[in-house]
Amino acid sequence: MPRRAALALAACLALPLATSLAAECDPRVDMMAPGFSPVAATVNTPAPFHLINECSAGGKCPDSEPLRTGDRIVITSGLDRRLACAVRIGPAPGYAMESGNVLTDLVEPDREIATDWSGSWQSGSEQFIAIHKGNGMVSLSGTATWGMSDPERVAKGAINVGNFGAVAKPKTNRLAFSFDDEWNTLPFDPASTDCSVQLWLAGEFLLAADNDLCGGMNVSFTGVYARQPGTSP
Repeated sequence: MPRRAALALAACLALPLATSLAAECDPRVDMMAPGFSPVAATVNTPAPFHLINECSAGGKCPDSEPLRTGDRIVITSGLDRRLACAVRIGPAPGYAMESGNVLTDLVEPDREIATDWSGSWQSGSEQFIAIHKGNGMVSLSGTATWGMSDPERVAKGAINVGNFGAVAKPKTNRLAFSFDDEWNTLPFDPASTDCSVQLWLAGEFLLAADNDLCGGMNVSFTGVYARQPGTSP
């Protein structure tokens, strides 16, 4: 494994550790940890993918569809020195987010730091972020809903919505900002009582974490996003 890639993976694995396959693998929690540093990786050996949210307490974790050689994933934290918590994104149009454990020696982390923010990004069926770049800045717009995938809620009009718009300057592969009560873009403030958003690039993936104050009840932009085809320059 190249030194730079090994160091990137080591930094990711230095995040708080869990102790077993049944330990929590929650990328959304990882994103809120200080020093969060996601790493995109390629599977170099076919591997099982253990779905933590299907594990019974103290029980054996059932396997999801195995990872195949060449599959792309995002590592969000280390569970121990052998296992990592990872995310894979399903194909269009759903872009479903699935998280689980992988063996670290079966994946090759990316060597380069991603810097291409441009594109229309999607996570699941209800989270969307559009990013355009120019003159060292990026302009962003986000729309998220809760309940849109529930036909009964749609019929009742019981859909909660959130959105944001901002112009900000990335720091390599990280971007963060907050808003005031008039939706003016401000420097990121982790203690803000208004909407705050953090974004990271990892390979061809975009990761987002908000403070749950960017829309109606249960609306969140937090997740791992894939770039929609044909939307990158």
